[in-house]
Amino acid sequence: MRNGLHPFLGIPCLAILSGCSNGKFDTANLFPSIPDVINARNWEGQPLQSAVAEFGEPTDFVEDSSGHPVARWRYIRTWSSSTSYNTLSAGPGPGGVTVTPNSVQSSSPLESRLELSFERGGDQSNTITNFKTWKSYPGGCNDYSFARPGS
Repeated sequence: MRNGLHPFLGIPCLAILSGCSNGKFDTANLFPSIPDVINARNWEGQPLQSAVAEFGEPTDFVEDSSGHPVARWRYIRTWSSSTSYNTLSAGPGPGGVTVTPNSVQSSSPLESRLELSFERGGDQSNTITNFKTWKSYPGGCNDYSFARPGS
């Protein structure tokens, strides 16, 4: 192929952009989602008190790598799944087949975090300077809306 991208190079790019995760290369936080980009634009520059009014008191306060204060809200839930299947084997059952039912249950914790960096104002204005979400799993925050009311 003379012009353009070789077809086999497009497959890894598509896998990364589609949000697949194999546990070694986590894409849940690699790129901001479209709602995150929109929400960041709507929250940045607003008073932190607006976020507190919308989401309640932050779970905790931490500092980012630059030493700026960050208000953090953590949402944790458990995702459970159950899989059932049958195992067929030769045996005394009808037609010489034995059917053994099996079931596997698993659960995983899902964590979603909203992190709002802010600049402390002398008049308690605390202006939001950075909006960020963190997800323990791609799509892990789909049940939560971090949108600013009226935006």
